[in-house]
Amino acid sequence: MKDKRIGKKEGKSVKISIHCLLPLLSAAAWPVQAELEVTPYASLRAQVEAVSVDQAVAGEDDRFVGIRDAFSRFGVTAGYDLANGTRLGGQVEIPFNMGNFDAEDPTFFDDNSVRVAKLTASGAWGSAWIGKGWLPYYNNVAYPVDMFSSFYSGWATYARFREYAAVYSTPSFQGLTLTASAIELDPSREEGFHYVLSYSRSGLTISYAMEDLDSDNESNNGDTQGVALSYSSGPFYVAVKSEEYMPEAGEDQRISNIYASYALDKYTIKGMVADGDDNHWAPGRSAQFGIDYQYSDTVKLFAEYFSEEKSYAILKTDADSYDTLATYGTDSDGQAFLLGFRYDI
Repeated sequence: MKDKRIGKKEGKSVKISIHCLLPLLSAAAWPVQAELEVTPYASLRAQVEAVSVDQAVAGEDDRFVGIRDAFSRFGVTAGYDLANGTRLGGQVEIPFNMGNFDAEDPTFFDDNSVRVAKLTASGAWGSAWIGKGWLPYYNNVAYPVDMFSSFYSGWATYARFREYAAVYSTPSFQGLTLTASAIELDPSREEGFHYVLSYSRSGLTISYAMEDLDSDNESNNGDTQGVALSYSSGPFYVAVKSEEYMPEAGEDQRISNIYASYALDKYTIKGMVADGDDNHWAPGRSAQFGIDYQYSDTVKLFAEYFSEEKSYAILKTDADSYDTLATYGTDSDGQAFLLGFRYDI
């Protein structure tokens, strides 16, 4: 989950502006007589947490009890089926921070104005989308271990979550799928590519992905590659991933995770351990354990424990930007005990 990377090298450059293409596609994508299927949705998610660190930054308490948003959002999807079997679609989704009742992402990494804004198409020929959405690298490498319900899910990764992109995925051939994407980072407008090779069959999925950033980028030009393996069988699910960040200056860095879960009736028990990158992102070892209870089709309750050896994910209770409770990267012995809910509308 990185924003800035340092370094410089010769490489490829994207010569398109995805922002400029969006208005053209918006005007051309929908047939005049289209019968659209429009589906609004919302997901409200929050947690009450008891947090502690060995030594907080100046002016902050070493421990507190507070309420934190767990990635609430509002959105709408639309779809239209063409006679040739192709389905056109679109999605817009905005964040909502229940901690302060504002339209913003609680990590403050993302563009607070919108989480997703994209046009899509899919059919026998594959699938494609353009706009802002979940990136192929994240979907194939980070997502298999990003399965917790709380704010602390998914931090130990180099993956960017949502950016502006133009993406194409091939149809599955004997379980094999290829994906390529041109990406544009917001707000810097720096550019790059994602490449993904994924194989899935009989509950087993193996994926390799690479983020190849443009050498002309001023701050984001180190490349990242990752591999993930997941397997599900009945109530069991297990996933492992390993990522390597390759800066232009300095040594390569690595983040590795292992995750497992077991579903029993309405309960799901989860656990994960991650080894982070002491020199760049998610330093030290972190661990997370939890249990979900699916109370109804629309309501989920969860309890979790998160610990970090070094400070990177536990933020100040009243943070209005990415601001860790203990000094970033220092030995913090950070811990969070939490109870939360998710209500899908």
